[in-house]
Amino acid sequence: MSNLYEKRNQIVLPFLIAAFFGLFNETALNMAFVEIAKDFGIEPSTVQWLTTGYLLVLGVFVPVSSFLMQRFTTRQLFAASLTLSVIGTFIAAIAPNFSVLMIARVVQALGTAIV
Repeated sequence: MSNLYEKRNQIVLPFLIAAFFGLFNETALNMAFVEIAKDFGIEPSTVQWLTTGYLLVLGVFVPVSSFLMQRFTTRQLFAASLTLSVIGTFIAAIAPNFSVLMIARVVQALGTAIV
């Protein structure tokens, strides 16, 4: 019986961690809006698109992920979601301008939606 719980925990724990980072990505950026606006020389209303775009992509692709679950294994989808999240974070870290940062946020949202 304890083997069953260990196996379940090995499956559930990575999903919980990935979901936490996805939710963290949604909200943590809000604290940096002022600095982002200064760094890129843009209006705060433009910076807000980083969150709005993220949530729009998330809202569209969460239902699509149920379709993907029928086509791919859970392991494949989990690997793809982590890969997209890491790639999006890397692109965001090196973003030279707002457009690239916006693309990075969309890639992060795709990864979070699949989780």
